[in-house]
Amino acid sequence: MHPRRPQALDAGLFLVVVAVPLAFTPFTTSPFADPKLLLLSLGTLLIWLGAAPADRRLALAAGAWFGVTALAAVLGVDPQRSLTGLEGPLTGLGLFACCAVLVVAGASLTRETIERVGGWLLWTGLIVGAITLVWRLAPDVIEAGVTDLDFRGGTVGNPVFAGAVIAGAIAVALVRELSPLRRAVSIVVLVSGISAGGERVAWLLPIVAVVATLWWARVDRRRAALLAGGIVAILAGWALAEPVLPEGATVSPVAQVTSFGSDTGRLTAFEVHTRAWLDRPVLGWGPGTTLSGYRANATAEQIDTAGIAWDEAHNLVIQTASQSGILGLLALGWLVVIVVSRGLRASRDAAWVIGTVTVFAVFCLFEPFNLSVTPLLFLFAGAAGAGAREAPASRRWTRVAYASTGIVLIAGLGLAALTFAASAYERWGARYEDQPALRTSLALQPWRVTAGMELLRDLALDARSRQVPGTDEEARELIDDLVDDRGWDPRVRPAAADAEGLMEDFGAARGWLLSQLEVFPGDAAILPDPDVVGRGEVSGIP
Repeated sequence: MHPRRPQALDAGLFLVVVAVPLAFTPFTTSPFADPKLLLLSLGTLLIWLGAAPADRRLALAAGAWFGVTALAAVLGVDPQRSLTGLEGPLTGLGLFACCAVLVVAGASLTRETIERVGGWLLWTGLIVGAITLVWRLAPDVIEAGVTDLDFRGGTVGNPVFAGAVIAGAIAVALVRELSPLRRAVSIVVLVSGISAGGERVAWLLPIVAVVATLWWARVDRRRAALLAGGIVAILAGWALAEPVLPEGATVSPVAQVTSFGSDTGRLTAFEVHTRAWLDRPVLGWGPGTTLSGYRANATAEQIDTAGIAWDEAHNLVIQTASQSGILGLLALGWLVVIVVSRGLRASRDAAWVIGTVTVFAVFCLFEPFNLSVTPLLFLFAGAAGAGAREAPASRRWTRVAYASTGIVLIAGLGLAALTFAASAYERWGARYEDQPALRTSLALQPWRVTAGMELLRDLALDARSRQVPGTDEEARELIDDLVDDRGWDPRVRPAAADAEGLMEDFGAARGWLLSQLEVFPGDAAILPDPDVVGRGEVSGIP
């Protein structure tokens, strides 16, 4: 079927495939996330406006998955964080709404549109790879323009995420109609971009792209061996050249492969996140609250082993179970079955789509939800089965679903714009100790705990100096608001204890630390002894 509004559809697809991975800004607290969330929300809204009507079966499965996730967000331990996706991995409800729309819209795309989008993905991967490559070989060139951002992961902001985007582009370059020279140059730049990021997981993704794409396209063995051998040779060349390259922040993937220190922590995190799911088995803790579940269920020994920063389970099944329970797992499983059954009917001409989806799917098994790769996975997963349309839904059902989706997407876009503005004010306020900017950030988003913590510390310092009357009362009111609204955020009570310590009320600081240990007992491994704090021997809480 033809799209409703072709121009809106193309604009939305361009934003999702090109603008989202490339967007960044130095003016917010999350430079590689805030603009991506805004552009993803706008792009998905345009795709919703322009795409052809959905088929009933796929739309029902996607809607059920989103509905269960929304229910988990509302009934979770921290609805504000689940609904907004703030302060942590940006896995708020808006991301899930966009993904649900993208997989349905992808299935309605024409072959011509899909091929055009493949070209865009190739250029996106080339840009990300080239920037990563320049950062690795001549970091001063990039740092001269933007001094306070790390471009190890290119414009994606994370080398593993960048590796997935680039590997998806490799799948396109392998079978797309290109001249031999352009194909060779594209593959060299793309594979070198992955190598420059220095992540062992990302090194596996080009191999996945080669196997899935060439197998589906039924490329003859000689050509397949030549392409695969060339990619392996580039990876090997980078590994050999690592000792003589300019010193950078990367760790050699070869060294990573031979080191299993992080794997011990990962296995411990798997165990803790599984226990968190069993603690709330039906609907989980809510999207974006995986860190709360981890910290509430980890022992002090496990915190010592794995650390405190496991805000993601790094496992799709465990992550989904932890944040949306068994109902979320079943809903996602139903959607996956439908998408896979449709994709298996794809023709050989869709080999690059299959290769790209396979790369993104393998990646998301270990990095489940993020703003750069997850939307691309859902879009191309739908596109892989674009030639296998089912019967469309009834006109009445279509109208209701269409209007409801639009309301959700418009609300998500408004929230993303609000997040961008509040994040910009917070960054300014934190960087320049500007309390009015922090207050503006909180006025825009009263639930923004990071801005609240920054303002709380400033108020506590003012109260300690005794130069600004009334700041101690204001600080304590802010403490109460933060704990009441965001009590399941593991950062709130230590921030309250820190503020009370600065204001020299060590008894109150001790009380907040004891309260923290009641909710998150494993934090005994990282917090000072509450009795020592209560005696005034420690004035600040790390």
